Amino acid sequence: MIDRADASTSNPRYSVDFRWMMIADCVLSMGLDLTYNQPLILSSVTGSWYSMDSSPRGMLQLRAEETVNLACPTHPDGVNDFANFPNKNVLQAKCKSGNNFEIEKKVYSFDRLQCRNQVKPTTQNTGLPCSAGLSELIKIGYTISGTFLPVYEACFDKDKKGTIFTEMELSPNYAKNDAPVPESTWVRDNLFGTANLNEEYTCNSQRDTFYKILGKQYFQPGDTCCYAKSKFVDSRDLVYDTQRVATYHYLNSVPQWSTCNNRANWVEVENRVRRLVSNLQRPLRVWTGTFRIVNLRNKWLLLHSDMYLHYNSKTDRAQPIPLYIWKVVHDPQTRRSLAIIYINKPDLVQSNIESYVLCQDVCQNVNWMNFLSRQTVASGYVYCCDLNDFEFGFHITNSPFPKNAGAILRDDSHSSW
Repeated sequence: MIDRADASTSNPRYSVDFRWMMIADCVLSMGLDLTYNQPLILSSVTGSWYSMDSSPRGMLQLRAEETVNLACPTHPDGVNDFANFPNKNVLQAKCKSGNNFEIEKKVYSFDRLQCRNQVKPTTQNTGLPCSAGLSELIKIGYTISGTFLPVYEACFDKDKKGTIFTEMELSPNYAKNDAPVPESTWVRDNLFGTANLNEEYTCNSQRDTFYKILGKQYFQPGDTCCYAKSKFVDSRDLVYDTQRVATYHYLNSVPQWSTCNNRANWVEVENRVRRLVSNLQRPLRVWTGTFRIVNLRNKWLLLHSDMYLHYNSKTDRAQPIPLYIWKVVHDPQTRRSLAIIYINKPDLVQSNIESYVLCQDVCQNVNWMNFLSRQTVASGYVYCCDLNDFEFGFHITNSPFPKNAGAILRDDSHSSW
């Protein structure tokens, strides 16, 4: 039953319009009810994330008497449980009305069903190779009662100690959570060896590391232009805040050249991919990855060195700095795809761009990716390729992409760009 009301509410973090309310259903505000220590909200039938397909923007709606599972998963760094249900990390909750749920025959408002601590992601090693060389497919997500619930997957290079690519599903439901992305502590993984990536993403640390590798000063003291910590899977690509928290794992981090924190073109790419899925109103598969390592001339002039964020020796190195960051967007319904490439080189100049374009640029023929600033070096040079040309030019072996998906993905929603 739907009744309309004129009430609205806001707080500094989030505003939502309550001009309508569900009398018999449960309605949770993404910004007001689903707060910092929220639990995972899971289907009691499938055990996966509760679907937001029928929920309005900014809210999670459940049917009256519908049952969901709430979970506060434990992380290797420490035990988590419900603040008001000690030693329990899974509860079965039945929607009563508003933000009230029945648990063990008692009714509680949702704000009493928070986890003791903010959830932290963990990983599941699959043992499966995912690329050439010594690689492994690793899942990032949460373990609930012995079952792993993935948020996204990462292909990790165990020799160079860096992520090669990630894979995730981008749902149009991402737009239903327009609350600010929650801040979270980055989770380290022992796959990176002795690397302290919290420190090594700073300009001062990079100045010292580059000196070790090159034998000469590359960055000057006080430089604020260096490699920033970017994400393969952007937090805003996901629906629940508990999913977004899972992006704060170092398997999801990539060094991206920042001309004094200007990565405008890559941010524009991510915004356009999200807008595309909103226009199409169907899920897309998205892979984001890297190719080659930035190679800079060292003090011996005729020699070049591969660059890493962490480097003590050839056997103690981690987080290679990629020359290219790419994104492949695939529409399973039409079997069409597009590869988008970002050149990640600090000394790139407009006059030598062509030598870094490894496949034919088709951005100008793709309505949703043809934006004026994409060829501006200072904002990060971006170009596009069809999938077949991209796989050939970037020497993609053991391709993770679907077969026969080379036709160019266009926005067929008739939306203006």
